Amino acid sequence: MIVLSLFDNPDYIDFNFKIIKRRDFYYLFLFVHKNKTIKSALSDSKRVELLKRNFEEDDYYSFKELSLEDKEYLINLVSGEDILNDVIRYECDFKRTDIENFVMDNPELNDKTIVIGNIDINDTFKLFKLISSNRRSLNKFHVYCLYKNKLDTLMGVYNDFREYMNYVNRVDSLDLSPMEKVLYLYETIREEVFYTKEFAYILYKMGFKPHIMQYTDYNNKTKIPHHKVFLRIKDKKYGIDGTFCFDPTFDAVKNDGLYLNKLEYFAKDKEIQEKEVGPYERITNSIFIKAMGMLDIAPKIPVDFDSISAEKTIDLIHIVRTKLYMEDPNKYDYNLNDLRESYESNKPIFENQDETFDSYVLEKGYDVDLKIIHQEKNKTKEFNNK
Repeated sequence: MIVLSLFDNPDYIDFNFKIIKRRDFYYLFLFVHKNKTIKSALSDSKRVELLKRNFEEDDYYSFKELSLEDKEYLINLVSGEDILNDVIRYECDFKRTDIENFVMDNPELNDKTIVIGNIDINDTFKLFKLISSNRRSLNKFHVYCLYKNKLDTLMGVYNDFREYMNYVNRVDSLDLSPMEKVLYLYETIREEVFYTKEFAYILYKMGFKPHIMQYTDYNNKTKIPHHKVFLRIKDKKYGIDGTFCFDPTFDAVKNDGLYLNKLEYFAKDKEIQEKEVGPYERITNSIFIKAMGMLDIAPKIPVDFDSISAEKTIDLIHIVRTKLYMEDPNKYDYNLNDLRESYESNKPIFENQDETFDSYVLEKGYDVDLKIIHQEKNKTKEFNNK
């Protein structure tokens, strides 16, 4: 199978008919003159010769390790007329060519995935530029989303960014303290299995200054990097002024259906963070979100992290979960058992854990029936609407 990577910059003409092997497919780089078709580009009489040259080159693209079977497959593919039948995806890196017109002139592309670039979480200007240039193809053209490691259409990415702002507006409309805002966002986005970069971007748009730390688990064969968010939070309501670690990806929706009561990766301190990292090795210092108006170079993350006391943890969870329940009791069912599970999964410490928890929530009046409160709220709303 072939991914055909098309480019129109003559400065890179040496890449013509370059091939890179991936696990399940080959990348074939093909130079396309402006206003020419793919078929005309493939008609180059020297294409087999150019391909064979790849096999002998001792550089990053070396094919010396290719099996004879692989080489024969590629030579037969390039020398034949059916090469386009083996193409699973087109990637267009055009500087001079209008992609929409190019697709119209090349009907071979109509039933294939067409990728026109990469988008990261901070690339809002780039996204809107691509949208304005390809208005007829918003549901056809794809980009590789670096913030969630997968392909999506331009319309899909636009909807992502619109959804981020919906979260910002939703949280800003509520009367919440800084730490309550973070927990409220954390609780709502993990239903959608948001990625850490998305969480950090929304936090930035809410006025916070998140840092992203990247780790690679070298015990994992895929060696896929993982990210955590570090956030400095000042919250007078809870007497909080410190730096905390968050990982909404690991706290996201689980098949067991119990994820909403788990806060195992929310606002962790340094000691717990080091235990959770385990085999992960930090490979970058700090990557500050380079969104609009943000600095390219981040201040250093403080060495010491903070923890939230057991009492403050209970207060925080109860207030946020109550507010979520009042908004949608079917979606955010909540009772004292839920509070206990969330509290225990977050690993705060009371001296006599169970006893002290029960006495504290009783003292605070957290043993109320939320369903009764919700019913009263609806009655009041109905009365005011009469």
